[in-house]
Amino acid sequence: MNELDIITKVIHTLSSNAKCKERYASELENFRNRKIQAESNKYRLGVIGVTSSGKSTMINSLLGETLLPVGARPSSSQLVSCFHSKSRSATVYFLDNNTKVYSGNSLNQKLLEKYGDEGVNTKNREKVKQIELTTPKFPFDDNIILIDSPGLDAYGYEGHEQLTMNSLLPTIDFCIFVTTCKTNSDDKMLSILNTIAEYEKPVIIVQNMIDSIKPSLDGKKSVADVAQDLRVRVERIINRSNIKDKSKVHIVQISAINALKARQNGLKTNEDREILEASNYKKLVAVVNTAFNQVRPVVEGHRLLFLKKEILRIANAAKEDGAGVGEQFLVARFQYEDTKKEYEKNKKNCNEAIEKEKESLQEKLNSKLNSIRYRNNFNEGDIEIIKEYFSKCDFFICKQMQSLNQSIISVCEELNVDSRNIITDFPFHKPDLRLKKKTEVIEDGYWKGGETRFTLNPFKMNAGWFRHQTKKEWIDTSYTIKVTDVTESINNAINYINSSINDYNHIIQRWQKSIEITENKLYDEIENRRREHDARIKKVLDCQAYLQIGTELTNIADNIKTINEDRTVLNATSTDVKQPQKYTLQVNHEILPMYRLSEFIRIRIQYDTFRFLIGQDNRHHVIIGWDEYCEAKFIRYAFNQKINVNKVAQGNNILGNSILLIHNLKLSSQSIALSNKIVYILVNATQIGAALSEISRIQLQNVLRANDELFFVIQDFNEIINGNSVSETLDNVIGIKQQLKIGTNKVRYMLLHDNPIYNLACAEAQTVGCSTQSDEIKILNNLQKRFYYLLPKNKSIRNDVESTICKIIQKLGKL
Repeated sequence: MNELDIITKVIHTLSSNAKCKERYASELENFRNRKIQAESNKYRLGVIGVTSSGKSTMINSLLGETLLPVGARPSSSQLVSCFHSKSRSATVYFLDNNTKVYSGNSLNQKLLEKYGDEGVNTKNREKVKQIELTTPKFPFDDNIILIDSPGLDAYGYEGHEQLTMNSLLPTIDFCIFVTTCKTNSDDKMLSILNTIAEYEKPVIIVQNMIDSIKPSLDGKKSVADVAQDLRVRVERIINRSNIKDKSKVHIVQISAINALKARQNGLKTNEDREILEASNYKKLVAVVNTAFNQVRPVVEGHRLLFLKKEILRIANAAKEDGAGVGEQFLVARFQYEDTKKEYEKNKKNCNEAIEKEKESLQEKLNSKLNSIRYRNNFNEGDIEIIKEYFSKCDFFICKQMQSLNQSIISVCEELNVDSRNIITDFPFHKPDLRLKKKTEVIEDGYWKGGETRFTLNPFKMNAGWFRHQTKKEWIDTSYTIKVTDVTESINNAINYINSSINDYNHIIQRWQKSIEITENKLYDEIENRRREHDARIKKVLDCQAYLQIGTELTNIADNIKTINEDRTVLNATSTDVKQPQKYTLQVNHEILPMYRLSEFIRIRIQYDTFRFLIGQDNRHHVIIGWDEYCEAKFIRYAFNQKINVNKVAQGNNILGNSILLIHNLKLSSQSIALSNKIVYILVNATQIGAALSEISRIQLQNVLRANDELFFVIQDFNEIINGNSVSETLDNVIGIKQQLKIGTNKVRYMLLHDNPIYNLACAEAQTVGCSTQSDEIKILNNLQKRFYYLLPKNKSIRNDVESTICKIIQKLGKL
C-alpha cells in the first residue's frame, strides 16, 4: 500500500461508527490533513554552492535561458524555486502576502535582478519572500521542485553559512552541491558534505567549468586524464566524509556556461548540439533523474515511517484504554505538558542572549568611537576592529538562530511531525566601511646653499629624512595628496554602525515572525494531542471497541515496510569528460620545428614576464597552492621547471636550492618562516570566500617579514574571463590584503593563463602604473605593437581580449 492508501484505511478504521468519530475526532483531523499533504507532496531538490561556482549559470542552463542573476557577488538574496510547467511564468511572493505573476516578455533577467539580486534588491527593499519560476523547458519530473539557496562564502560569514545549511537541509529531499574543477580546499568540501550527512540527504556533486580543463604541461595527461584526477580527488573526500551510503553519491562534471549557450540558442545548428553534448548537460539531467528514482522510495519510506509511528502511537493508546492500563497516569499528567514550556524557555533564552550580545556590541562600538574622537585619528586598524566586532556578533546571532531551529526540529521529532516545511533565509546585509579621503595641498621647500637640509614634507620621507644636497636657491614646490578626513570617516563609521544595528533589528524581527508560523503549527499539534488526551479520559468507547481498533491499526502499521541503509564506500569511476577525437596529421620537416618554436616562445614569454615581476635576485621562493595542476603550470611558467603533478599532490617539495612548494597542507607559521623570501599564493578567485578562509589559516601576518614580498597568483583567470567578471574578481583579490590584515606593503599580483598577453598587461600595469586613461591607452598600444602575434585574428574575439587587458590595466595600474 502507498501512503494515500494507508491514510485512507486508517481514516476508515477510526470513523467506523458515530462513537468512533466522536472519540477520534482529533486524530481524524490529523490524518485528513496528512492526506491533503500526501496528495500534493512534491520532491524538493536543493542547490547549494560557493559564490561564483557557477550555481546560477547551471540553474539557468536547466531553465534554458538566462533568468537568474550571475556574477562574482552573492546573487540569491531570496529563495528561488523552479519546476516544470506547461506555461512560462514567474510568481513573486511578498512578505505582506501579496503576489505578482509575470509571463511573456515581462519575464526576463532584469525582472529577476529587481527582486532577487542582492546588488539591486539591496537589503530586500522590495520585501520579497520567495520567487517561483515555471517553464516547459525545465527537464525534470513534474514532482521535482528545484530550490536555489544563497551562495556559501566562508570567510567572515561562517555563521551565515551554517545557518543557511541548517535552515535549508531539513526542508529538502536531496541536493546538488556545485563546486568547480579548481577547488581551494578539500577540507572545505569535506565540511559541507559532513553537514549534508548530518541530515542524511542524498547529494549530487557537480564539478562545473570543465571547459577550463587543459592537458598537463608535460604532455603526459590529456584533458580526460586531468578530469579523471579531479573526479578521483572528490571521491577521496567523499570516502572521508560522514555520508552513510557513499555508493549513492553521484558526481557529474559539466560546463554550465556551454550548456546554457547551446540551450538558449535553441539547438538550431549542429554546432550547438555538439556543444550541448560536450557540456554534459544531458548527463546532469540523467544523473538527477537517477538520483530522484533512488530518492523517491527512500523519501516515501521516511514518510511511511512517520506514518507508522503515528499509527502505532494511536494503536498502543487504544490497547491501553481497552486493557484499563494507565488510567490514573492519564488523569494526572498530559504527556506533552512540558514540551511547549521547554521550547518557550529555549526561545526566551535565545532572544535574551541575542539582545545581550547586541548591547555588548553597542558598548564596544561606543567605546571605540570615543577613543577615535579623543585621539582625533581614524585608520584602517580602526575599521578592522569595528568590522571584527560585527563579525563576532554575526556569528553569535547565527548560532542562536541555529540553536532555536534545532529546538523546533526536536519538538517536531517528539510530536512525530515532518519538519520539511521549516524554511528560513536570513542573510545579513551591511554597507561597506571605508576611510573617507580629502585632498590637501602640501607645501615643501629646500634651503639654498651647501648646508644640510631635510624634506619638510613627511609624506616624502622614505629611506632617510635627512638628505645632503647642494642648492643655490630656495625651491618652493606644492602638490596635492589624499589624506584621511577624520571627521567624515567617523561620521561614515557612525552611519555604518547605525545602519548595521538597524539591519540586525530588522533581520531578527523577520526571523521571529517567520518562526511564529512554524510555532503555531506545533502548538496546534500539541493542542490536538491534548484533545486526544481528554477524549481518552472520557472513555467514550468500551474496552472491546478500543482493543479492536488497536488491533486493526497495528495490522496496518505492520504492513508498512522499513528502510535499511548501509554504510558503503564509493569506488573510483571514470570521468564524464570525453577524450577529444585524435587526428593524425602529416607535417613536413620544415613546418614541425615552427610548431615547436612557437610553443617555446610562448613558454619563454611567460617565463620572462614572471622574471620581470619577480626580479633576478637569489631570495627563497615559497609557493602555496591547493590545485596540483595549477601549481605545476605556475612552476613551469615562473621558473621554467617541469614537475610531475603526482609529485605536487604528495605534499611539500623542494625544487633546487631556493624553491619550496607547499601543497594542501595544514601548516604552521614556522613551516615557511624563512627570512628574505618571496611568497606566492595561488588563489581560486572565483571562490574568493573559500580562498580567504584557507589563506587565513596560514597566518601570513606571522610568516611575512618586513623585506618579504607577497604575490597573489590568480590561477583561474580563464574561468573569470568566461564569467565576464574580471573587474569584480580583481577587486576581490586586491581586497585580500586588507581583509587578512597583511602588514607588508610589497603585495603584487600575477595571472595564470595560457596566453601570456594577460600577464604582460598585469606586469606592465604594476611596473609602469596607470593613473590616467592616457596611461592606459599607452600601455595597451605598446602591448599591441610588441606582441601582436599573441592577439587573436578574429576581430570580435580580439576586441574581447583587448577589453580584458584594459580592465587589468585599470585595476592593477592604480595600486
